[in-house]
Amino acid sequence: MEVTLTPEHERMIEEQVTAGRFSSPDEAIAAALELLQHRNELTLEEERKLVQIALEQLNRGEGVTIETPGEMDAFFEQIKERSGRKREGVEAE
Repeated sequence: MEVTLTPEHERMIEEQVTAGRFSSPDEAIAAALELLQHRNELTLEEERKLVQIALEQLNRGEGVTIETPGEMDAFFEQIKERSGRKREGVEAE
């Protein structure tokens, strides 16, 4: 496999090797890939937690039943409105 790095990425790797954090550019790249893998695993774990929370909410009757395209549109409009209000509150702070 051949990989082309941007000058900025090359500089970052060189700085890490020069600082003694890694013995070679290959080692620095391997560490970066391991961090990426770890981040992806955490994301999957977080998604599982969110699914579990959602299932618990449904079991408590906190779900929303949507049966028609019109109901779906209205539901998403409500989400957009709430999201807009939250952003306005953040911007006002």
